[in-house]
This record gives sequence, structure tokens and C-alpha cells, in this order.
Amino acid sequence: MKEHTEDYISEEITKKRKPIELYHLWREGGQHWRYTSYDKDIVYGGNTFTPTVVARGSVRYDAQLEVTTLRVAFGYVYDPVIMYIAQNPVEVVWIDIQKYYEDVSPPETSVIFIGQIKTVSFEGNEAQATCVGFEHYLNQKIPKYRYQTGCNNDLFDSFCLVDPDDYLLSTTITAVDAAGVILTSSDFALQDDGYYTRGHVQWGDYRRMIVHHEGSDITIRFKIPDFTSGQAVDAWPGCDRQLLTCYEKFNNVDGQGRLRFFGHPWIPLDNPAKWVP
Repeated sequence: MKEHTEDYISEEITKKRKPIELYHLWREGGQHWRYTSYDKDIVYGGNTFTPTVVARGSVRYDAQLEVTTLRVAFGYVYDPVIMYIAQNPVEVVWIDIQKYYEDVSPPETSVIFIGQIKTVSFEGNEAQATCVGFEHYLNQKIPKYRYQTGCNNDLFDSFCLVDPDDYLLSTTITAVDAAGVILTSSDFALQDDGYYTRGHVQWGDYRRMIVHHEGSDITIRFKIPDFTSGQAVDAWPGCDRQLLTCYEKFNNVDGQGRLRFFGHPWIPLDNPAKWVP
């Protein structure tokens, strides 16, 4: 009979251990959700994973090992997949799935999938999330610069160098329309109409683009979940990337008086061959 040494026992446990799956979902901005397929809470890495009805398919990839895909089914509709009912959320929702081995000490995990939720479909109380792997980002073609009349920089980025603190407005919203997209504050009326158009507001971890500004009202692209009147928000103006805006609205010049505008405003918008002398 084989002697049950410590190494042998450890080998037998490794062969028989049953994996539990941990699902970690998070938004770019800091909000996290943690679930497990097990029937009780799992505490791992200082975080608690709550039991839920969840199942996944197999991780799929093609012969060229391009973007992997995975389908995950949630038995009940709740955050974060509930955000997809009205529209895809503005922020990217990431998902990390790991196998958790409870019957070894210390507990171990192995990564099954890391990626983001691409789409979600609903049937009753079940949500089917289609996910794509992290390499989805690596396959995207992103031009570095464009020859265009508008500025290539983003407002407040490291090339624009406009200080966002100089344009920050902290205000309390006094009214919100039924759709949750029109926010009212008398402070918005202190600036000309359109001043905050293309800017953004922030409430906690939520950021929303401002698509229209008129008087005391701003209209945001998507509603903010659970947001009500009486809440304080931070707001920043927008930029249309035009030369005059850079100079007149933000006075964005360096120490030598040169404008930090990175566009090509003199590119003709029509065909020069058709110009009439």
C-alpha cells in the first residue's frame, strides 16, 4: 500500500478538487460587481463574491487565434447587465472570469476569460451577455492624427494643456425631466447658450456628455442611474475644436503667445479646382 506522504496527499487533492467560478464585472470609473456560481459567499483577495444564477458557454476563437468570444447567461436581470435594457452604457463594462479552487490551502484561482461585454439580449428575467476578449482592443485601427480643419487634441488632455480646474462648475441640480436627461440649474445660465455643449457632467463615478445647453438647462446623452434633483454635480464646458474657440473661449496660448491649436484650419472645404478667379 502506498504511503500517504504530504506530497502524495497534496497530489490527490489537486486531482479531485472541484472548481468554483468567480465573475468580476466593473465599469471604467470604479464601480464593481462580484458574483459566484457557488451556493454561498466566496471571499477571495479581500473581496466578497455573492452567489447568483450564472452560466457561461465555452471560450471560442478561430483558427487565426483572433478575438475570443464568450456568452454568459445571468438568471436574473440586475446591475450591471440591466444598464443595457435602454441602451448600451456609455462606459465600457469589463468582465473577468476565474476558476476558484476552495479545497486547497491557500485557495487558488486560474483565469478563464478577460474581456468586455459587447451586447446583451433579454428573454424574461434572463440576460445573455456576449463578451469579446481583451485582444478586441488590439485589433482596432486608430489613426494617430488627421489632417482636418478641427483640432486633433482633446480638451484638457496633455497636448491641449487647458487646466480643467479653471473651468470647473460645481452646482446643485434643481430639476430633472422625466427621461432623466435634462438637468436644470440656474448656474448654467451664467454662461452663454452653447457654452456647455460637448462638455460633460460628473456625478460620483458617472460621466455623461452634454449634447445641448440653453439657459438653465443642459441635456445629457444618457440618463444617470438613480440620479434625482437636489444632487450636486461637476460640469465642464465643451469645445468644438475650432480655431476661434481655442483662442476666444479658452485663450489657449503658451508662454510665447503661440496658440496650442493642433489642426489645419486653412484646408479648403471645397474643391480648389472649381474656384472662380
